[in-house]
Amino acid sequence: MPAFAVSPAKSEVIARVGFKRILIATDYSAFSNKAMHYGLAVARTYHSKVNLVSIVSSPGFALAGPEVISEAVGLGIADAYVLRKKLEDGGLLEGVSTEIDVEYCADAAKKLLEISREWKADLIVLGTHGRTGMMKFWMGSVAEKIFRGACCPVMTVGPAVVWPATLQDSPKILFPTDFSPESVKALDGCIALAEAKGSALLLLHVAPASYGEGDLRRKAITNGLETRLRGLLPHRIANMVPVRVEFGDVHKTICSVAEEERCSLIVMGLHNEKGLLQGHWEHAYQVVSAANCPVLTVRPLVE
Repeated sequence: MPAFAVSPAKSEVIARVGFKRILIATDYSAFSNKAMHYGLAVARTYHSKVNLVSIVSSPGFALAGPEVISEAVGLGIADAYVLRKKLEDGGLLEGVSTEIDVEYCADAAKKLLEISREWKADLIVLGTHGRTGMMKFWMGSVAEKIFRGACCPVMTVGPAVVWPATLQDSPKILFPTDFSPESVKALDGCIALAEAKGSALLLLHVAPASYGEGDLRRKAITNGLETRLRGLLPHRIANMVPVRVEFGDVHKTICSVAEEERCSLIVMGLHNEKGLLQGHWEHAYQVVSAANCPVLTVRPLVE
């Protein structure tokens, strides 16, 4: 366990993180199965209650009529119970109580968000194909719609993530920040998560490549930003958590640093209007799509 994670008792930290009700979305694909394993690992850590949710959303079922939809949902429920039995037999549900929810909806993201609110989920876990460009334009992204609209943190597992290497190798959490209030607010939860998991923590700020001219000017800017990063940390760990400043493209640099530092998780505080995302949720989606570890996105609640 890193030196900074010594103050609270683990039970107290776990209570602060509060992942007691975890919704795991699955469509039985390789992408969602990988995300499910990460979600269950979190659930075992926090002894959480899990809702395995599958949404039947093929347009073909709607055209075929209600009887076909009912049959498809029934088959989905049967598959879900088979899956739960396999997980139980493999010891993956130890300390975890599990519900199953299979429903039909043409808009899978909308239905998942509805279920998460009704079920009062503390965390949503899902996988994504990481489609970008025209493929994403035409097909959309359920993952992006989820972390745009979720009222709780969302852990997204992208196509570059490998199970279980990034979870079991070198536990380290990367927290990129633009110093915005939304991002800073997410840091407290990130620290608690690192303490509960016994993970190291690294703070990162990515400045524009054009920021500062000349080696001396760039060094002065870097020193100032590093000081500002340390100023975000509680006094008890301010000198124990490494900070890093890089210059370049935001999402590419975040992914590059996460890979270089062998991080097991990226935590991002999201907002709509300015700063790290500069009004474009696309940047966060690009991190999710390219990162070689899961990404936990946290957005402020909208009153």
